Amino acid sequence: MLQGVCIDTGSATILEKGKKYFLFSNGVDHYYVSNFSRASAHKGCFHKSLFKLIQEDEWPPEPSADNVPVLDSSKIHAAKLVWRKR
Repeated sequence: MLQGVCIDTGSATILEKGKKYFLFSNGVDHYYVSNFSRASAHKGCFHKSLFKLIQEDEWPPEPSADNVPVLDSSKIHAAKLVWRKR
């Protein structure tokens, strides 16, 4: 199963640039494009040039350290106490 990111919507209003889709081959130059991993749920057939394939072994970029939430251990302890009271 292929996945790709839309790099150009062309004249299609149903595609979103930058969004990841599941792609199913339809001939040499086209893909059936779906939000789901089922070809039967496709939203249309589009030219391959509108998508950049994502390799299966390609990982998404690491989040910056500024976006990682800090774990507050006092909240964990309080949550355990509430759960035990039930």
